[in-house]
Amino acid sequence: MSDSSVSDLLSARRADLSAVTAALTGRRPVSPCRWQAQDAFVKKAMPPRWRDRCFPLYAPWLRRKLAPGVPFVPRVYPAGLPVEAVRLAALHAAGCRVPEILAVDRDAFVMSDAGWTLEDELNPRDDPAACLRWLTLAVSDLTDFHAAGHWHGGAQARNLTLGPEGRLGRIDFETDYDRYLPLPLLQGFDVLLFLSSVTRYVSDDDFDTLSTLCVSRSGAAVRAVLSRALPLVGWLARSSLLARTAPKEARRVRAMARTLAACRADIGHD
Repeated sequence: MSDSSVSDLLSARRADLSAVTAALTGRRPVSPCRWQAQDAFVKKAMPPRWRDRCFPLYAPWLRRKLAPGVPFVPRVYPAGLPVEAVRLAALHAAGCRVPEILAVDRDAFVMSDAGWTLEDELNPRDDPAACLRWLTLAVSDLTDFHAAGHWHGGAQARNLTLGPEGRLGRIDFETDYDRYLPLPLLQGFDVLLFLSSVTRYVSDDDFDTLSTLCVSRSGAAVRAVLSRALPLVGWLARSSLLARTAPKEARRVRAMARTLAACRADIGHD
C-alpha cells in the first residue's frame, strides 16, 4: 500500500482521542482500553529520545561505513500522523501480523489487541527446550518478514506477540529510521537487536545455533552489513566513554558484539 493510500485509510479513522489518552502518563504511555465494544490498546506518541534526536547526525556516516553503494531513497512520512500509526497501517494492509489501527489522532492512536507477548512463554529455568523451539520459530518469522521487504526497528523478543492461534506477531514500530537508512542496514540492525535480546533465554550453544540460523536465512546484503559492522561494534563494546555516559546503550552494544562474534564465520568476516 502506498503512503498516500495509508494516509487516506488513517484519515477515515480520525477521532478525538483526548478522553482515552487523558489517563496516560509516564515514559510508556500505552494502556488497554475498550474501543467500539472491543478490547484494544491506546498509545500516545512520545517525544524523540536523545538517541533518536541525534540519529540524523550520524546516519550518513553509517550509510557510508556499513552500506556503501546501496541505493537509498528516504521515506517521507505524512504530516500530522504518528509515525507508528502510519507504519502499522501499511504493514497490516500488507498482511503482516501487527495490530490494526482502529482510530488515530494527531499524537495518539487506538490499535487492536495483538495477544500476549512471547516473553510470557520463555522460561529457560523450567523448560529450556521450549525456549529454543519458540526462538527458532522467531528467527524464521523475522527472516521471512525481512524477505517480504519489511523491517521492524524494535525486533527484540519482548516485542513479539502470540495470537490465539499461536502465530507470532509484532508490536512497537515507533522508529522512523527509514528516513535515513537503506533497507539492508535496517534489517541488519533488526538481526542484531533480536539476537542480542535472547541471550538470557538460551545456553551459549543454543545461542550459537540461533545466530547461525538467523544469519544463514538473511540475504546477502544483510550479511554484508553485519560483516562491516563487526569491527565497529567491537570497538564500541570496549569503549569506556560509552560505558560511563550511556551504560544502558553500552550493555546493548556488548550484547551485539557477542552476537556478531558468534556468527563471525557465517557473515563471511575473516
